[in-house]
Amino acid sequence: MSSFTVNKQGTNALLSWTTVTEINTDHFEIERSFDGISFSKVGNKAAAGNSTDQLNYQFADPIGSLSASVIYYRIRTVDQDGKVSYSNIVALRVGGTVKGFNVYPNPFVNDLRIELDAAKAGAVTVRISNAAGQMVYNRSSMVQKGNNVLVIASELSALQRGTYFIELISEDGKQSQKLIKR
Repeated sequence: MSSFTVNKQGTNALLSWTTVTEINTDHFEIERSFDGISFSKVGNKAAAGNSTDQLNYQFADPIGSLSASVIYYRIRTVDQDGKVSYSNIVALRVGGTVKGFNVYPNPFVNDLRIELDAAKAGAVTVRISNAAGQMVYNRSSMVQKGNNVLVIASELSALQRGTYFIELISEDGKQSQKLIKR
């Protein structure tokens, strides 16, 4: 699988994925989760079986009656011999506190600014972890509806150069981005 995306289209989640090679592929099972851990099957899609061409697939999952603000999806590929493999997990945000966020500058030296668009007022937690997964920064803040800028000044100056991951956690889930410290 070379790509896998999920977008909201009306009252459906539209899953799109591409394969570049299929060898003895029987079918795809579309799985949905509300916590990103426990998945259940919501549909099947027949596979080409054997192909060296780029093939595009789509599946529409009706989500209009669901109340979740974040829905997670993955594709379970089942081969003709029963062998199974999984795609990466993709999150679809259908509402909630934080619509999206941007971190700058990236790469950074000492200070960071987090610009976020909030659908409503609420609490958010900013967590930064190193490449080994160890948390190096954790702070909660209240945000107002609309555009917000959170500033992390000088608290990150002692960090070593390297790759970090920033998570923005709100009541409806978490979003993350990669950071580089110079």
